Amino acid sequence: MRRTTALTALLMTLSSPALAAGGGFVMEVHGYYIVDFIVFVGALYYFLKKPLASFLENRRAAAAKEMDEAAEIKSKAEERLARYDKQLASLDETREELNKEFTRDGEVEKTRALDDAKATSERLQREQERSLQQEAAKLAGGLETELATRALELAEEKIATKLTPGVHQALVAQFIADLGRIDSLDDFRKAEG
Repeated sequence: MRRTTALTALLMTLSSPALAAGGGFVMEVHGYYIVDFIVFVGALYYFLKKPLASFLENRRAAAAKEMDEAAEIKSKAEERLARYDKQLASLDETREELNKEFTRDGEVEKTRALDDAKATSERLQREQERSLQQEAAKLAGGLETELATRALELAEEKIATKLTPGVHQALVAQFIADLGRIDSLDDFRKAEG
């Protein structure tokens, strides 16, 4: 039914220019054109039906294969993306752990350095006191004033040589920081209590 309708529409389309030219439709002339066209279309259909069907089937199979390959590539890419996301998340966790560890190590090192500085300061004070006591014992013979003055000068020189202004400032700054930390620990204990 469709073929007949299509053929009729084709014939009407082909004949309309000839009818419009005023000469009319002459079967002996125009009929051969129509018959030649129908034979041409039939020959095309006969010879191209199988190759065209085969081409279209091959193209459909190739498109299906490409779509399957694309789906496989997409799933692999999604798996890699998930793996990379997981690695990035663990990288952030590792970075946080390292930061915490470095902070703890820094606090331990800071405490150790403070303890060493305090011990050194106390040792220096004890040595200086011992030195002063020895000098004072020497002064007992009658040169007390002169020897005491000299002992103080020696003590100041020793302090000046061993305790540079930078070390002195660092010890003072550390002492002030320790006092601030003690205050914050007291506040923390009060909050817990």
